[in-house]
Amino acid sequence: MGGEECAISPPPSLLTGEVAAKRTEGAQSRALCLSMTRSPTDAVAINAVLVAARQAVDVICDRWSLAIVAAALMGEMRFGGLAARTGIGGRLLAARLRALEADGVLQRDGPAWRLTAMGRAAAPIIGQMRRWESASAPLICAACGRVATARDIDLKLSASRLRAVPVKQTARRRSTLSDGSGGVAGVGLGESLDVFGDKWGIEILLCVFFRLARLVALGVLTPEYRLTEKGIDLYGVMVAVQDWADRWVQGRVRSPVRLVHRGCGRVFHPG
Repeated sequence: MGGEECAISPPPSLLTGEVAAKRTEGAQSRALCLSMTRSPTDAVAINAVLVAARQAVDVICDRWSLAIVAAALMGEMRFGGLAARTGIGGRLLAARLRALEADGVLQRDGPAWRLTAMGRAAAPIIGQMRRWESASAPLICAACGRVATARDIDLKLSASRLRAVPVKQTARRRSTLSDGSGGVAGVGLGESLDVFGDKWGIEILLCVFFRLARLVALGVLTPEYRLTEKGIDLYGVMVAVQDWADRWVQGRVRSPVRLVHRGCGRVFHPG
């Protein structure tokens, strides 16, 4: 990745106890140190990360789209089978299938559907969702094979990519909790659908990961308002979504940050 880079310190929301309290004071003034002719403000850089992340989730992170992709990855390809496995009504299912086809995730194959290469590449997203739900395995750095959490990741901000991110974006997300809540047993997904299949769930997570430090610095929230260990473990799903979108979603602004595992010094991808 070209362009100059600098590191962004983890926000207080990912720290614990006295460490978070010590890091809060002056965190915003120290957080971003871009070596550019005109250094952007913290707000500009953080907005760039948020815009890119929202564009990433826009294609795949709809609760019914995720359920359909999960069912297809399990081998279910026909309309009736997809409806039975996901519990989605016929009209809604047809609309989601058309949307996934338009996005390049699915392709018609006679009376059935099949995943494209883009759709098959979404398998790590579903895998991370299931890993998070089961709480049976830690998040692993694919580069070195060691356990990693969001606290172990440094963000390297690219000045050139930052300049390419628009200030505003056009959202087209489809579902919220009003479309239903709870898991879809037929595809083996539960609580994760209530987080990543819901517009507001993702917005809250993005704000906690990227904006909470500013609210703490302003005195609106205390340093004690931070993610639980279960919340921090959602990081693997967020990175999997970002990786997938960076590779497959055309016409999308790429994230201006590169994730580096502090333990091995290499680019972080969830294993």
